[in-house]
Amino acid sequence: MQGATPDLHKAHRENDKAVMQAYGFNAKMSESEIVGVLFKLYEELVK
Repeated sequence: MQGATPDLHKAHRENDKAVMQAYGFNAKMSESEIVGVLFKLYEELVK
């Protein structure tokens, strides 16, 4: 997050961590793995 204030950067990291925990994601998942799981969840939701 280039150009962001330290507080904003910290808040963004904390939000990412909270979302990962809420969805039960492993902290070592890649962004593409996360997106894949989210799309699968969405597909189930809209069936």
